Amino acid sequence: MYRARMSITIVIFVFFATLVLCSVASLELSQAQPLSKPLIVYYSLTGTTRIIAQELARNLSCALEEIVSRKNRHFFWKITCVHDQLFDRDDDMEPVKKDLSGYSQLIVASPIWIHRLSSPVRTFLKYSGLKGKTVWLVLTNNGNFDTNDQNHIIEFVESLGITVEGCHCVCTKGKSESELWQHARSLIKEITFSDHT
Repeated sequence: MYRARMSITIVIFVFFATLVLCSVASLELSQAQPLSKPLIVYYSLTGTTRIIAQELARNLSCALEEIVSRKNRHFFWKITCVHDQLFDRDDDMEPVKKDLSGYSQLIVASPIWIHRLSSPVRTFLKYSGLKGKTVWLVLTNNGNFDTNDQNHIIEFVESLGITVEGCHCVCTKGKSESELWQHARSLIKEITFSDHT
């Protein structure tokens, strides 16, 4: 009887010890490995870039993070957008909610303001510790944007130690919401990440 109880106790102990060790190993592995899907980060003043970002996230099954500016940029205060662009001012943005350390790859969507990345996205790229990460840029604009502008943006992002895997420009002028959804879905085939390890 004593031996039977002792055997059962040992079996239960070994079972729980194995369970705990497997849980710890799994937790360490999940913390060490970057998440396989990219994080989509976007800023949208009028909602157009948001439509593109949300459709990409839905179709790619990616997490989504919105950059939120503390500056009033609506109605008359849109003048702050021009001011930030002309004088290269950083944005006063809310801290991002997601832990970016788990992501080695990001899709960053930004409107173009005066031929440059919007101030909130520039600020995010500069101060969010993205050095060594890889990004795909999705740039929304009203058609007043050319290859030279795109190259300047890529140079700026790469000067921060971020690898630009690709860049896609979306002319949104006159497009309906359904046309923007369709355009976002067409991007899915283009957005791929190479292994930079």
